[in-house]
Amino acid sequence: AIKPAAEKTKTGAIGVIATLATFESERFARVVDRFAKGVRVLAQPSPDLVIQVENGEFDTPRTREMLHHYLDPLLADGIDSIVLGCTHYSFLAKAIGEVVGDTVEIIDPAPAVAKQVKRVIDQHGLAASAPLTSNLKGAITAYTSGDPSDKPDLPTQMLGESIHFRKPPKAA
Repeated sequence: AIKPAAEKTKTGAIGVIATLATFESERFARVVDRFAKGVRVLAQPSPDLVIQVENGEFDTPRTREMLHHYLDPLLADGIDSIVLGCTHYSFLAKAIGEVVGDTVEIIDPAPAVAKQVKRVIDQHGLAASAPLTSNLKGAITAYTSGDPSDKPDLPTQMLGESIHFRKPPKAA
């Protein structure tokens, strides 16, 4: 997502919001070095936003306060696009748009991530055998290292589908 932001910028400054771990990763440094030469990439760690999303607080006064805290300095530095560097942040896109306004483009990599997941599923023959037009209804099971009973309604709220959580199977 940094590449399209760097290619489109007219101000020469793009913002990225993500977790600190993302910014400290070698991959992030490589992507910036490769695709954003001559562009100011303003990295804004914003881990509290992950917690807001996981608590289902997509557009609360507290979330908006946090968004202003993280985004206002980037706006003051003249960014014209903001990269959502964490998949959690897609759920905040509407609120982010209201904070940054129409002059800042929001670049959400989630659709590209979904396309890549589909490619991998297809490549490994893991797609469901029933066609999408089928009346058969599948089930979604997610494995979590956390407590499976923690926030069971949130994924349903986020995705509109019932999800069954389990602990991952023990390695043999």
